[in-house]
Amino acid sequence: MKIIAFSMDLARQKEQPDFVRGQMDFCRANGYNTILLYLEASVRTSVTPFFAVSLSYSLAELADMVNYGESIGLDVIPAF
Repeated sequence: MKIIAFSMDLARQKEQPDFVRGQMDFCRANGYNTILLYLEASVRTSVTPFFAVSLSYSLAELADMVNYGESIGLDVIPAF
């Protein structure tokens, strides 16, 4: 299988999940089959609850983005 990947840097600036889903739609429509979501330290978890909501993603937001990408046929790779 040939991998045609797109990378989004979500660690420097939080993009709204709707924007990320729109980029996934664009990728899928243009022949990409993989998207890498570079997150670094931008996801709130049980050990990072102090991350600012305005600058980080909840686990639910991340799961929603991954599930959406997979539902349209993308392999989604969250990179921490």
